[in-house]
Amino acid sequence: MGADCCGGDTGSRHDPHAASRALAHAEAEGLVSKDLKARLERVAAYLGDAKRSGVRIHGGVLNGTRVSYFRGKHAVAALDKEVAEGMVLRDADIPHDHEHDHDHEDAVCDAHQPLSKADRITATLETLVLHGLIVRVDKHPQQKKVVSITALQSFDPAEYYVLAYTPHSLFMTFASLGLVAVVLAGVMFPLWPEPLRVGVSYLSYAILGLLGVLFALAIVRLVVYGALYAVGKPGWLFPNLFADVGILESFVPVWEWESSTAAAPADAKPKSE
Repeated sequence: MGADCCGGDTGSRHDPHAASRALAHAEAEGLVSKDLKARLERVAAYLGDAKRSGVRIHGGVLNGTRVSYFRGKHAVAALDKEVAEGMVLRDADIPHDHEHDHDHEDAVCDAHQPLSKADRITATLETLVLHGLIVRVDKHPQQKKVVSITALQSFDPAEYYVLAYTPHSLFMTFASLGLVAVVLAGVMFPLWPEPLRVGVSYLSYAILGLLGVLFALAIVRLVVYGALYAVGKPGWLFPNLFADVGILESFVPVWEWESSTAAAPADAKPKSE
């Protein structure tokens, strides 16, 4: 009778994707508790903690912004750990589809049977996607660190996902207070002691000098590129100078031939000086 009361094949009754879609619909109707939302945020924070979860976090660039992304199968493995048992959605937290009707009040429906742990993990990750806590992306075929958002937002262990949730930390709170303190200190600059004002003046001159050096370097690299382009062998001095990388990485490598040019000699080695 369990097979007849639901009116469908057995595989559709334990679909974790359908369960998570029902959960998203329940939230839209205001039926999801704050405790459940907090649990979902805790799962996202747990996945972002590589030391605790063991998820392999990769650095990437999405629309010019640095992001952290991981593969779906690593998230599944992380939630399958004992430490994450309390984070995975319980069967009672996942609404079931009630569109079917029972012929008898005591009928037992397979759709009401408890979900397996694997299904609950999949439903949890699918729910994170539907709530925008993780976002499905595709890797650029040529640029390894560049990712782009896919039109199909669903969970697949073989795909990649960007962590879109940033937990509020004590460090961020102190950083915000520190920023306010710096602004107030700048406004009160005329009241500073004379030696302190002189020191800040010299520091500002040093910063302006550094900016001048960067502008001069940008002009030099442009002139060098133009000269080499005229002879058919274009290349860049400090090719990562304006790339979205760290300070030290901006000056590595020192030289790079333009990849689209076939005229560059094959045995040419970049100068390290």
